[in-house]
Amino acid sequence: MQKTLAIFLLSVIASCGDSTSDKELTLPKYQIIETTNLLSGGVHADILVFEFTPETPTEILKEAAFTILVNEKLKTLELFTSIEAKKAAYSDSYAEENPDARKGALGGISLETGEFR
Repeated sequence: MQKTLAIFLLSVIASCGDSTSDKELTLPKYQIIETTNLLSGGVHADILVFEFTPETPTEILKEAAFTILVNEKLKTLELFTSIEAKKAAYSDSYAEENPDARKGALGGISLETGEFR
């Protein structure tokens, strides 16, 4: 796993120089709204981001998610635009009663794979 993580980190660093955009990633304001200790070790966090929307480009979401993951020493995380979006992600009955709430679930990332989904 350490070798895979090292390769992933090197590829992320290398890709920063290859970016077609001259803009540097500005980490959005965020708040950890819940953490869970994982049985496999490490911590999962649900993160409320204040400046992203469902229209935020996936690459920006992925870069911010990975940066937060590393900064907060997490194993996995999920990004949300609202508390209601988090509730809808974990409760089908809440999602049925609030059909627009799921739109605020922006995705998540795992330190092990580096995949943003």
